[in-house]
Amino acid sequence: MHALFGLLSLWFVPRDTVTRRAYLLSGLGLAAFKYAVEATATWRLTGRWLAPEGFVSPSFAVREAALQGAPEWFGWALFLWSVPFIWIALSMSVRRAASAGAWPWLGTLVLLPVVNLVAMLVLACLPDRPLVAARPAAGAPPPSSSLAPLATLRATGAAIAIGGLAFAVSLYTFRSYGAVLFFGTPLVMGMVAGFLFN
Repeated sequence: MHALFGLLSLWFVPRDTVTRRAYLLSGLGLAAFKYAVEATATWRLTGRWLAPEGFVSPSFAVREAALQGAPEWFGWALFLWSVPFIWIALSMSVRRAASAGAWPWLGTLVLLPVVNLVAMLVLACLPDRPLVAARPAAGAPPPSSSLAPLATLRATGAAIAIGGLAFAVSLYTFRSYGAVLFFGTPLVMGMVAGFLFN
């Protein structure tokens, strides 16, 4: 029972460091578990197995073809089923980047299709080396509140630019509306806006 709570804490509590071994084993184990459940459920409801390429594809069109003949609720069920796995991947990847001494934002690359597989492989290979946080100089004045409107504009502008870029790439490069556009993009927009504002 203690081991189970340790795993749940590692996956869902975003304050623990993530070692290379924990990242690799969690990633492979959770991906295999998620694929097994989705492939079995798809086979039971459609009579067809979900191919591995359909499993890793972020395109709604590929998923729709794989789910042909399944009840309408099944697509929504798969989406809801995926939310905790997306959280685990993002949370662990950001913490893994920090644990390897890399820029933590590198972990957000797991939200990009195709790039996510390369990013996870790189993060799993990087040695453990904690990032040393920069500290403000002693006696440094606190940030001026008169800069808040400028920070707000900068944060909002960056978030809008990310949303527009993601929309353009999804539509004109991938020629589809995918999960990245509808789920990942708002998440990244919020993260960037919060980071820039603060």
